[in-house]
Amino acid sequence: MAQALITINATAGSNPPNGTALAIGSTVQLNNVNVSGELTYLWEWLDKPEGSLSAFSNPAIQNPTFVIDSEGTYLIKLTVNRTLATEQVDTVIAAIKQLKSKIRVPAAGETQEESTSRGWAEDVNRAMQVLDTNQANPARIVAYANGVLSTGSVVYFDAMQTIKSTLPGEEKVPRLALAQASSTVVRDQPLFVVHSKVGGGTSMVAGDLCYVTLAGIVGPLALGAGVALDPVYVTDAGALSTTAGTYVRRLGHITYDDAGDYYVCIDGATTHPESLLTLGEIEFAGGATIDGRIPDLLITGPDSIVIDSVDDIELDAGDEIILAIAGTNAWKVIAGGDLVAQGAVRLVSNVKDPVSAQDAATKAYVDASKAGVYYCGNSDTPAAATEVCLDPGFGVRTAPASAGSFPSFVAPTNLTMSNLRVSAKTGPAGAALDVTVWVNTAASSLTCQLAIAGTAASDLTHTVAITAGQLVEVRVKGAGVVTAGAIDITASVTLTG
Repeated sequence: MAQALITINATAGSNPPNGTALAIGSTVQLNNVNVSGELTYLWEWLDKPEGSLSAFSNPAIQNPTFVIDSEGTYLIKLTVNRTLATEQVDTVIAAIKQLKSKIRVPAAGETQEESTSRGWAEDVNRAMQVLDTNQANPARIVAYANGVLSTGSVVYFDAMQTIKSTLPGEEKVPRLALAQASSTVVRDQPLFVVHSKVGGGTSMVAGDLCYVTLAGIVGPLALGAGVALDPVYVTDAGALSTTAGTYVRRLGHITYDDAGDYYVCIDGATTHPESLLTLGEIEFAGGATIDGRIPDLLITGPDSIVIDSVDDIELDAGDEIILAIAGTNAWKVIAGGDLVAQGAVRLVSNVKDPVSAQDAATKAYVDASKAGVYYCGNSDTPAAATEVCLDPGFGVRTAPASAGSFPSFVAPTNLTMSNLRVSAKTGPAGAALDVTVWVNTAASSLTCQLAIAGTAASDLTHTVAITAGQLVEVRVKGAGVVTAGAIDITASVTLTG
């Protein structure tokens, strides 16, 4: 006598609870266990997941296949020898659990229980547990692991990941990247803490779906140290700790210590790093932000701001910090790090005497070391025969051409100039350089020549009388075709009243 007994991937009965769990996107092999007398076969769908396009490869053969293209339950019916006296019928389910909850959605008209030992309790209990967990922690979401993660890992969303690709249920979920405090990424965006793998487990690999929490209680975690109310930070390894990483990002605090198992209250939505402010009053002008930034910070009273973090204030390209006194801008720090006076010439007081070549010189130091001397120079002089002017003091640049714009020394009173001395770190090549003191755009008798490759020259013979208000310059010009100018050339003359 004919028989109708369906197998799924060579295992008789429904899957679940029989056989190896099915995978979405996989091809399922159906078959009937024939005994004898099976003449015709009719495979039918009694129900499929909404949106499924699955079809039997041939609904009239003994062993068709179909592709599971959607999460949910497929209710399959086989009729053997339909309309004949020997007609037999079998019904099975083939099911895929929801990827984001591991709950199985039953088919319409299904009577097959989920578990032979526990009936429907297994999936019903799981559904109730998911509902209960979401009630206790509504900020928990499902995301895609893009690498090795574990419970307590700190992560951020770096992209959207497609799951169930090319299938009717295709969708995108957030993709996770490890948030390490060795990178400024921990200060720029919301952070999440990994709770568990979907379906259970504390370890995840790339491709796993897992639960992450933006805000709420996470635990138990092995922080290693701490007591209730201690702050918790992101580490350079992308974990939670009571010790901050390179870029400080506080993520919450310890709420309970259960003999070394810590429960942490987190708030990953706060994107600013922890800082220490000691202020009398802070007022945000206008009471609002512009493009997410506070437009003004006004501090009243004698109090000051103390910023205590690894990176105190960080400027992006185009950003500036302006210090205003009594409503007037005084100084500006620009993204390159330069300090720029605003509105007028500003004074810098109580500056130490310079030590290295890059230190700024104070007025007291200049007066003490160069009293009665006019000093000028440049880091480089042009090649060829261009006449150039040395900057009063010293210009860290190529000496400007005398035909262009350049600074000059103005005699404050009637003076006599003498003792011209010239020095260079590297002398000129191709031709010597003539170094001459000019007064009111005319060459004076105070002059000397720096020889090819020479590093010193002087005129200790001539003197020049200067009237108050006259312009004084020191010019340099090639005695011939100069192929390379002098490097770090300086000139000095004695000034007497």
